[in-house]
Amino acid sequence: MIEKGSTKVALYGLGSVRDERLHRLFLANKVKWARPAENAEEWFSIFVIHQNRTKHSAAYKNSISESMLPKFLDLVIWAHEHESLMELQEFPSQGFYVSQPGSTCRTSLCLGEAGLKYFLIYFYISIVIGELEFSAFVGMMCLWIPLI
Repeated sequence: MIEKGSTKVALYGLGSVRDERLHRLFLANKVKWARPAENAEEWFSIFVIHQNRTKHSAAYKNSISESMLPKFLDLVIWAHEHESLMELQEFPSQGFYVSQPGSTCRTSLCLGEAGLKYFLIYFYISIVIGELEFSAFVGMMCLWIPLI
């Protein structure tokens, strides 16, 4: 929890857990979240997750879906997927946005790696009477090693 002046940011992080195990833990409601004791709705909640988002099998047990995450989150940054999706994706049913900046360099010969590579810098987050407002600087990676 970070508080400076009227700005209140709750930062959550998760990674390095076997996807199948984490999937089971979410389904069994065994993932616990610490929230501010008072005025929890005044906090801008950011969740950085370094786990699979994309289904990698028909069983769909080796990834985490947006529907498994709590609705109090405001912004989810998916840091494991390699595909760069620069537009924020809104999930109205969950009440949060998802950012998937992807890897900044190509690491394999798959379709998700074929596009341009970017980086994001979030520089402004504000809560204005229940309305969330945040912006990001999107930079395109200029130097990259082409796959031959």
